[in-house]
Amino acid sequence: MRNHATIELIGYVYGNPEHPMADKYPNWIKFSLSVTKKWKDKIGEEKKEITWFKCNSWSEGFTKMIKNNVTGGMGLLVKGTPKVNAWIDAEGGAKGQIEVHISDINMLTYPSPKEDDIDANGKHKLSSKASIVAVSDGELEDDEEIPF
Repeated sequence: MRNHATIELIGYVYGNPEHPMADKYPNWIKFSLSVTKKWKDKIGEEKKEITWFKCNSWSEGFTKMIKNNVTGGMGLLVKGTPKVNAWIDAEGGAKGQIEVHISDINMLTYPSPKEDDIDANGKHKLSSKASIVAVSDGELEDDEEIPF
């Protein structure tokens, strides 16, 4: 039997994706994704819990696609393999972080447009980003096959 773990997240990108050490690791990109759970307690008071995930990819195709199309505030559906990191901070408190190695990504929403993104008729300008819907790691084997 083969073991496998997959996680699926729907959330918002915090900040812009980072491409750290691009000279040493050109295919590595990472970003933070916030997932918010909202509910009402027994007395009707609204509650909110935010969980943060570190998403990353080592795929050349994903790196190019994310670098060129993903921005802070964008809503994404991310699927991937989870990994948990735990440590003790300087004050002696336990800390943890869930990382997700991306295998699929769907772009769901774009951040609110800026004034320069609106044309003379008051409509949103469309960019090449508007045509991207979903991409999976299997679809990005070769640069010639990138769907955009």
